[in-house]
Amino acid sequence: MRAIIQRVSSAMLVTDDTKVKKISRGIVVLIGVQKGDNAASVRRMAERLTSYRVFPDAEGRMNLSINDIGGDILLVPNFTVAGRHQKGNQSRILNCSRTF
Repeated sequence: MRAIIQRVSSAMLVTDDTKVKKISRGIVVLIGVQKGDNAASVRRMAERLTSYRVFPDAEGRMNLSINDIGGDILLVPNFTVAGRHQKGNQSRILNCSRTF
């Protein structure tokens, strides 16, 4: 499982001109599921996402996690995150059809 995270003050997911989800301060996660991922890897990723210290404390240091600030998480499935891009122009997408 691979993820790209972005700290945001707010974010909105829009599909076909329809607002699907909106969050306030938190993180947006583009997540790619790979062959071999299982429920344990999902739990581990959730633990990691909620414990990353990417928010500033009172002194401006990146010392606070999403749990510390009570922030939101917007998960966006993205199969290209799980792709391999070592050579050529085509991404080799791994098995992303797994459901947990």
